[in-house]
Amino acid sequence: GSSLPTQALGLPDARWQRPMAAAGLGKKERKKLDGILIRQLGITICEASDLEKLASWDIVLVVDDSGSMSRKAVPRSKRRPGVEYPTRWEELQQTLDSLISIAMCLDSDGVDLHFLNLGSLTQVKNVRDPHLQKLLSRGPQSGTPLAETVYRVLANLEASKKYLLVILTDGEPAGGPEPFKAVLRSAIAKGNVCFQIMACTGDDEEVAWLNEFDAEFAEVDVTDDYGTEYEEVMRTGRYKQFSKADWVIKALLGPVDRRFDGLDEARAPAGLAQPAPESAQEHRWARARGKPPGVRQLPLKTHSTCWTADRSPPAWTLQAPPRRGTAAHCWRQGARGTSAGCARSPEAPKPRAHMPVHAHT
Repeated sequence: GSSLPTQALGLPDARWQRPMAAAGLGKKERKKLDGILIRQLGITICEASDLEKLASWDIVLVVDDSGSMSRKAVPRSKRRPGVEYPTRWEELQQTLDSLISIAMCLDSDGVDLHFLNLGSLTQVKNVRDPHLQKLLSRGPQSGTPLAETVYRVLANLEASKKYLLVILTDGEPAGGPEPFKAVLRSAIAKGNVCFQIMACTGDDEEVAWLNEFDAEFAEVDVTDDYGTEYEEVMRTGRYKQFSKADWVIKALLGPVDRRFDGLDEARAPAGLAQPAPESAQEHRWARARGKPPGVRQLPLKTHSTCWTADRSPPAWTLQAPPRRGTAAHCWRQGARGTSAGCARSPEAPKPRAHMPVHAHT
């Protein structure tokens, strides 16, 4: 799989303070978070307001480091000759990168990570944390004590807080699924914990045991590996793209917002904003510029007064800033007519060759 962007890592603590759930995000904070989600991580399925639902939950990661994580992430039946595929362990590190980045937007204290064999780390704020990198460099170990690890993690949680446990695993736990199921059932009864189980492989046989968890517990959401989830989401026909960052966001929001749990279902989840269908004109625009499906040409909502009545301006994304002598306010304003600033301009601004701004739908 392709690597996730890492620009959002290491956000300064002062920018994101913890108690957002009670008061909600302010307009300025929401705009910053939207920028991180859309421009830096490439997320298309949610907005900052959706992430506010996570602000009251402490995110805790439980990471499978068993020997099977050294296998290829893509099942043999889906591999193409001559293509080098990453291991499950390598893809796991990419997923941790995005998980920690998003969690840091909500909780500047950092994220607690618990490995099945390598031990635990608290308040990790960056995937490049030297202590985390030291553990990751040791690679997968033997054994899958998933039930024991989750039980130990749950025993140390505070009863006064709400927790979202994100479990990343690629196979059946040691001792079978029943002991693990008993641990989850006991935790759910306390009322302050919900679970997200993210599959780290697309091998159906290895993760088949997870299906019964998703069906039995309302507080447990199971997310397939990225490849499988991508196929299911795209099959609905409601989305033109579904990035790895979208996959991570869907996993985080799934247990606390059922709209995202049903993102890959044939019927659209109630209350979830759907992307507008791509018009034939937008499709031709994207194809002519070599853009992937879903990249739209931003419409020009108003006419600049710097343009004459018989000459329409190009799309907003292709317009250049005003030339010297052209009043910026005149170029931007939407009222018709000629202002003093425009009258002094020798000619209307012409589009220049530069990379246009894209809007993702």
